[in-house]
Amino acid sequence: MAEKQSAPDIDRLIAAVAARHHVLLKPDDAAFALVTLNQLVLEDSIKELTGHIRAATTDFVSSFERVQEHAGAALAKTHRQINVELHAEMEKCIVKLTSTASREEAAIDWKIALLVFAAGFAAGLTTHWVW
Repeated sequence: MAEKQSAPDIDRLIAAVAARHHVLLKPDDAAFALVTLNQLVLEDSIKELTGHIRAATTDFVSSFERVQEHAGAALAKTHRQINVELHAEMEKCIVKLTSTASREEAAIDWKIALLVFAAGFAAGLTTHWVW
């Protein structure tokens, strides 16, 4: 809890007024009543201002949290979209590689079959000629 501010040092105030204005005040002078009124008004103004600052700070923090939530949601959405697009592109690459590999395997299988046929035919001719 905040401590109550002490009353102004009356002796110091009397000395300052005397030095600056060449007027001698007494501790029970009406001018000190005005000083007290000014001090009370100032304290009330400070309390009000402090309340406004606290409210503004709370609003700022709340707004910042909402912005942070929206930014996080937008980032997550973008991440999901990129992830989906990346998976789609990877799938296209896999399909392309698989189809290319299948065509190459088919071409190799056809060449092997032709080679085996030719070898068999040659062996047949050789054995037929030998017999």
